[in-house]
Amino acid sequence: MGMDRATWMYYTARNTNLYTERVQSFLQVAEANRVNKGSGSICCPCTVCKNFKRFNDINEIEFLMY
Repeated sequence: MGMDRATWMYYTARNTNLYTERVQSFLQVAEANRVNKGSGSICCPCTVCKNFKRFNDINEIEFLMY
């Protein structure tokens, strides 16, 4: 990816293709991690909650991000 997580999550304009690509990649990795760990939730990658809000379904995050 080349760009650290904090940079794209907090300092990249949300209306860019770069941001959309990074969110989709983040969600794929987060979902795989959730399944591997047997966890029930995923952190939200937004500027408001800064990963403190958690969701049980990546579709909820995708809905909020777009």
